[in-house]
Amino acid sequence: MSQKTILVIDDSTTIRRLVDRCLTAAGFRVVAAETAEHGLQLLEEVRPDLIILDHQLPGTTGTEVCKEILKLSDVADTPVLVSSTLRNRAYAEYAELPNVVDMLPKPYSDELLKTTVENALETGTLVVKSQSQGTAVPEVMQQLGEPDISGRFASFRIREVLDFLNNSRRSGTLEIDGDGYRVFLYLQNGRIAGVSAHGIDVDQIASCLPDSLQQFAPILSLTVGGKATSELDGIVELLNRNVVDPRLLRKLLRHQAALLIWRCFGDDLKEFRFTQGAPLPSLVSQLSLDSSVVALLIEGAMRCDEAELPADESDHVYLRSTPRGQNLDRGGTAAKHLKLLAALTERRSAQQVADQLGWSSDEARRVLHAFVLVELIERHTKSDARQIVVFDADPETAGHLRANLDGGEQRYFGKVVGDQFTMDLVLKRAEPEAIVFAISNAEVYETLCELRRSPGQPLADIKWIGLFPADVDKQRILEHMSKHGVDLDATLDHPASAEDLFSVLDEVFQRQERICSETEEHATGETAVEPVVSAGTA
Repeated sequence: MSQKTILVIDDSTTIRRLVDRCLTAAGFRVVAAETAEHGLQLLEEVRPDLIILDHQLPGTTGTEVCKEILKLSDVADTPVLVSSTLRNRAYAEYAELPNVVDMLPKPYSDELLKTTVENALETGTLVVKSQSQGTAVPEVMQQLGEPDISGRFASFRIREVLDFLNNSRRSGTLEIDGDGYRVFLYLQNGRIAGVSAHGIDVDQIASCLPDSLQQFAPILSLTVGGKATSELDGIVELLNRNVVDPRLLRKLLRHQAALLIWRCFGDDLKEFRFTQGAPLPSLVSQLSLDSSVVALLIEGAMRCDEAELPADESDHVYLRSTPRGQNLDRGGTAAKHLKLLAALTERRSAQQVADQLGWSSDEARRVLHAFVLVELIERHTKSDARQIVVFDADPETAGHLRANLDGGEQRYFGKVVGDQFTMDLVLKRAEPEAIVFAISNAEVYETLCELRRSPGQPLADIKWIGLFPADVDKQRILEHMSKHGVDLDATLDHPASAEDLFSVLDEVFQRQERICSETEEHATGETAVEPVVSAGTA
């Protein structure tokens, strides 16, 4: 987008200098004339985007100048901003002139001048066309109709809204209302092209800038403005002239987007509106981020203040979750961060994740929290629940047990596997307190014996439970195992309900606790070993 040109026609040298100084600093090109004749000549030469016209000129008035402009077909629709000290007395004369879009009362401040000029540039062409044709103008710019999708966050979570827009590959603008601020997410085919806002403290975003971007900190006061201002048009012009490094500017916009999205996920939001097909701001269009929400949220977590993270991680564990429906796109997420999702197949604390991946504990807790916010990971309070592994080759009974061991707050959790290969993988990653084997054939029996005789840790201290189908000679197998030094801590008829299994496990661990207690009380004596627990199912 090219630089906007403003033509100021005013016989006051002071006014011409004020407008030139103020608007040039704001990124406009200013052309000045002190007479009506010179102004009309410049109008046809430079074809300005807006005219600032003094009401009282030597030998004529602004009213007559506007009428002359309307006679020049090539520039008749140029918006005019009338300025006067006479205020209402002067403005009444312009009521029937369609090219006059607004009034600027003298004296005025720099801020009023810039605001009035920016509004006139955004609405001027529409107002001139409307007044020329006798049609009504919309009450609000950039919102000419009802949003395509809208709702309250009391009914929908932000993750659900973004999930829908991402998976349906929508393009447009999503407006999110928070407490005293508004965030604009610009989408292209479901991905984030850019993010801006109103009502956000720019210093909070600037304070987290890396050293390489500190030189661009002043630009944040423009890019968090949430609209296509003339200053932003000036930045685009500098990009077009290769004055500004687009790579560094894109990094700035990504930093801004990451922290704004992070805030949206962390705050209590109010409402949202999505407008399909809304055009992107010029700067966003040229420097589209083309990123997923997941990638930006992780970046926000890595750069946010320590106080915005969960205070105490020592009493919590994490587990990968499987959300309903389609998952959020993860495009642009660092490979090392995706590795965390692949590795988190068992409950792990933040410190265990850090140790497993070779990360710092700070990085682990930040990335984990970002994944929790997008519901790709569950965060649970650490409890006294015990981890177990169940080997059951029967899909039906295995499925029942699996449903009772996945996630949630309960006294037992863990994995159900159906083959030796998966069993070996799970035992390399997990540290179960009990292994449950459904001994349905000789092959399974041999696998159990091989594992049970293992002298290494952690298998040596694990409790072993055997599940015996009715068509298996349970007593013969137990006697054979005992002769070879392989004993079970408990047995149970198979198929077994989850509650029956949990009850037997309760007895085994309670017996262990009693033995440990008695051993401490009688350190010099001997404690008799209790018999194997055996149970049947009705």
